[in-house]
Amino acid sequence: MLRAGEPDALRTLAVFENGLKARVRARVRHEDDELALRLTASLGGLEFERDEAALRWIAPPGLREPLAVADLDAAGTLPASHVQVYLHSLRDGSEYLLPATSVLDLGEDPAVARPVLRTRVRASLATAAGGAPLPAGDWELRAVVSVAGFSHARSIRRNGAPYVLTIAEPGRAVGGRRAAGLLRRVRARRGLAALRPARLAAR
Repeated sequence: MLRAGEPDALRTLAVFENGLKARVRARVRHEDDELALRLTASLGGLEFERDEAALRWIAPPGLREPLAVADLDAAGTLPASHVQVYLHSLRDGSEYLLPATSVLDLGEDPAVARPVLRTRVRASLATAAGGAPLPAGDWELRAVVSVAGFSHARSIRRNGAPYVLTIAEPGRAVGGRRAAGLLRRVRARRGLAALRPARLAAR
């Protein structure tokens, strides 16, 4: 949309993208080795003008003139918006994606759409590590919120602190019974902001 010869506009776009922060509200529960999450997520500051079937990105003031002739209709890309949820090892940095399903809600304002993603996750700790048991250690829940090509990664929090699963031993399901030493506790840990792009790797 912008050319290299427009350095001011490119800087304005970079500032706008850096200012987009994911807002995530989550409900997390676990039973035996099953982990279930319900999330409501959005990117603060991202809005789209409704015009019949079109949904045009409302660019920040510094970009409206450079983008005056650009096609800002996001109606074709908004349906692909989604949330990726993953477990991040606080020991070695390894990460595993969890299966997630997102539903896009554009709100009821007739003039402006403010996308909200409602996401459900259900995973077994016995297969959460790319089909293998989740290794022992502390695992932080994180999310990447992606809307119309914009994205931001952050930790999933409870009471202001990152949500951390502590696995006593590698999880494994045995004969439909709870495997020994699976999930010792779920606790919040302070100190890690995790507001950075994710290295998403299903291992």
